[in-house]
Amino acid sequence: MVLVTEIQVAPVSFESASHRELLDRYREHEQDIKSLQCVLMQELESLRDELELSPESHAWIEEYFNDEVTVFHVLRMQRNNFIRSHAIECMHRNVVWRLDHLWPLRDRPVCNTKLLSVLSSTHDTALGMPMLHVTIGSIHDDIHSLISYSAECLRLYIQRLNEIESTNKLSSPTVLQYLILLDIKALSLKVDNLDILRWTVEEIYPKFPGMLAAVYVVNYTWTQGGIWHVIKQMLPDRALRRIFFLRERDLLDRFPPASIPRAYGGSLPDGASLPLFELFWPSSAPNSASSDRHARSANSDPVPACEPPLSRISLSSTSLDNPFFGYPTTWQRGTAFLRHGRRRKRDLVRTLLVLLWRRWHLRIYSVLWIIAILVILANVHVHRLAPRRVALSLWFWFRNAPLKFMR
Repeated sequence: MVLVTEIQVAPVSFESASHRELLDRYREHEQDIKSLQCVLMQELESLRDELELSPESHAWIEEYFNDEVTVFHVLRMQRNNFIRSHAIECMHRNVVWRLDHLWPLRDRPVCNTKLLSVLSSTHDTALGMPMLHVTIGSIHDDIHSLISYSAECLRLYIQRLNEIESTNKLSSPTVLQYLILLDIKALSLKVDNLDILRWTVEEIYPKFPGMLAAVYVVNYTWTQGGIWHVIKQMLPDRALRRIFFLRERDLLDRFPPASIPRAYGGSLPDGASLPLFELFWPSSAPNSASSDRHARSANSDPVPACEPPLSRISLSSTSLDNPFFGYPTTWQRGTAFLRHGRRRKRDLVRTLLVLLWRRWHLRIYSVLWIIAILVILANVHVHRLAPRRVALSLWFWFRNAPLKFMR
């Protein structure tokens, strides 16, 4: 049996300090954010030709580049560390992923409004962030698309809140993250649930980095201790520090009752929550899929009815076609991406060693042969070996030396 006592609840002051520190970093790097956005807008024209963007998808990508909060989170990612070139590569990869998985927006999955809903505005919580209510139940038929579109909805929701505050000239701080109130009453230990969690951490979180401030888990019982023990092995340490297990009285100590549903001891009416998807993609949205296909066909030559799927081309670190010479690169959709997502020093050192060997391998061979001859002659002088034995040793070494260096 796994005891629930191993779970600790962090004080509110800890979360408030982290939030204030994040706001300070955002204000500190505002100029870097705007500078990066200018570069992204300049490269948008070349992306339009490479990715064959329609006017609708071009405007959609432009809106994504205009999201200052997203650009800030991409800049501060651990692998980017506020390095502009790394952030640009990351944004380009995100654009390709978004076109493959989120566009056209008309293809959003049908979602149960009781499963995902926004509980509060930024002014209802003590930390000044919106809160999302998530109830875990049976697995959705299209759960991967549901999670992808939910993350995009939250990004748009944060962007809309900041635009409203900017338009009304409010003095509230910029909304950078959101909170999740997670009800795991119906959670069960299944392979599908664990696979979905692993996929979310590896695939979705890097595409929407830094937007999740904390997860507050409610209705946790000791019978689910085994599930938590398995989940802890899958999540990185930085994610575990954002998960808190609370009781009803803990929720009321952290948040105003008006932002907590009545089912958890608050005063928020059941019908006051906002359906997440309907905020941005009503069912009457125009079919952007047909317009996107029409724009692509009008600007391109006729293609066969059966078009082969897009493939990835791997470029070696020493290829002349590699725009990131010295690092292994993958080419897809007319855009080059670093294979490992960043410029690793080990790849550069390996490339330099390969180039050094190609340039000087003959001279290295010559030096090694001379050293070998001197060593053998020294052995002849010391041990007074027979001339025939010396000749056989030299012949054997010269014959096998290239094989040794090729291994």
